[in-house]
Amino acid sequence: MSSIDKSGTIRDFGEMPPERKLVAQLRDYGSSANGPGTFTMHMCRRMPAEFDAIQIVLHGAASGANTFKAAIAPSAQFNNGWQPKDAANADQTFTAVTFGTTDRQNPRNPGGGAATATVTGTSGSNASGDLIEGDIASDIISLRSLDRTDIVGAPPLLMVRVYGVSLPASNASESSAVNANPWSSVIPDFYSGYWATDAIATPPGAAPSQDWLPNITINCFLRGKRVYNMAVAGDSVEQGWIAATAVPQFGGNINGWGRRFAKLCNDIGVPVSYISLAHTGQKSRVFHERAINYLLTGSLTHLFVKVWSTNESADGMASAYAAVDRCNKIIQMCLDRGVIPILVPPWGGQGDGTAMKTYVLDYIEKCKQSGILVFDPRSITDASNGTLRQDFKTVNSGGAVVDGTHLNSFGQDEVAMFAFRMRREFMFA
Repeated sequence: MSSIDKSGTIRDFGEMPPERKLVAQLRDYGSSANGPGTFTMHMCRRMPAEFDAIQIVLHGAASGANTFKAAIAPSAQFNNGWQPKDAANADQTFTAVTFGTTDRQNPRNPGGGAATATVTGTSGSNASGDLIEGDIASDIISLRSLDRTDIVGAPPLLMVRVYGVSLPASNASESSAVNANPWSSVIPDFYSGYWATDAIATPPGAAPSQDWLPNITINCFLRGKRVYNMAVAGDSVEQGWIAATAVPQFGGNINGWGRRFAKLCNDIGVPVSYISLAHTGQKSRVFHERAINYLLTGSLTHLFVKVWSTNESADGMASAYAAVDRCNKIIQMCLDRGVIPILVPPWGGQGDGTAMKTYVLDYIEKCKQSGILVFDPRSITDASNGTLRQDFKTVNSGGAVVDGTHLNSFGQDEVAMFAFRMRREFMFA
């Protein structure tokens, strides 16, 4: 499978992996939303490695005249998750983030310097299934990471704050540190919350309320380390959603097979940064449009993209035709930009018995025959009748099946391991 990249070089994707990036791109939650009211949203996040600069990208579901400001700080210790400290235990001052970059690939930040920004480029809505997520990238802010003093040798920490009216933010109860199924069980040193004040201008004197976090991507300019930036565009299955009554819970509804696959790669020394473009309830147009936004940034190396979602089963064949058309365009965008496209089919429990699923699977097979990479774990996910395997279904505390669509933790692990066994085919060197 070959294509010609922008430099005119013929790339054979069957033999040559993509170039790893010096900029690690991180997005933990595939939600597009705006928080009500006026707040400061805060997040503490472990970075992949030492860094020298940070760029913040704000994402939202609504556009308008509301402006937002942001600030960032390194920390030598996790502390309480919201007060950054240096090695001497002194408070660290947040550095203001400026906006205005007109070319995300130009480190000189042309047109930058504004203290605030408005999220633009948004249209449609989640409810109507035609959302195009708006986003705005900050300037590239020079900021050196601090060596950890609480866990010596652990990767460094970054704290981010965003302030404004109806700012890009999401509500997720599992993001709370006291939740029984917290995000921090999957993302070490994670902490988020909000204040109903400008906590950028005036340092807060109390801990934030929790269950909210800013909708952001962090672009982390690593110090001498290169990574693969892997995005997974899909619905709740890829997100790792699990019913509240299911036992066991795992990783705060964000620990899907894609995140687990990235961890398996990192565990053997293949550096992979994970970008979640998946969210529960979404139709393929929404996560396809989100994938296109990320392809336009030029930072991805790999894109797993689900062709069609069972969330649109009621929309008929028109939805399947449109999904295939979008995927053709996404594949071409990937090939033009040196990104590895990997198609993901709906497996057992997703659209079983529908003409849409049959059509989509036929399309994926044709793509596979033409040399497009496909991640197809149906040999391990599907029962003989094409539904989800019984031991992959989620059950409650009494052992009764509560969900025949979403994978339980065992199923997510098995699918992630299936991807891990294919990592060389997917060109994760």
